[in-house]
Amino acid sequence: MNQDFCFRNITHGMETLKSSFSLPRHRHLEPYATVVVEGCLEEAGYNGRILAGAGDVLIHPQLDCHANPRVLAGVRIVRLPWTDRLILSGIYHIDDVGAIARAAEKDSVQASMLLGESLRQRE
Repeated sequence: MNQDFCFRNITHGMETLKSSFSLPRHRHLEPYATVVVEGCLEEAGYNGRILAGAGDVLIHPQLDCHANPRVLAGVRIVRLPWTDRLILSGIYHIDDVGAIARAAEKDSVQASMLLGESLRQRE
């Protein structure tokens, strides 16, 4: 088994990335959602190569393995815990990203529930 990857922790909530960077292939022990509020980031994983912009939502399942070859300075993202078994991994889009961002500033679990409702309404 190739172990050229590391496990990375997730910090839930809003984050503005201060500098451009890339992350080699890595895994996360817990499932989570990333909502892009502003800017764009690139991800390469099981779902292919994705360039995600404002309003895009990336759902990462448990033990997801991906790389972030390009993340630009100034990107604002929200990382949320993800327990919704009906919304599978992949990329989605929401229209009211501001509502998720505002909710995440107060309570990441509540923001995650709001995101799940928003994604189910789009299906």
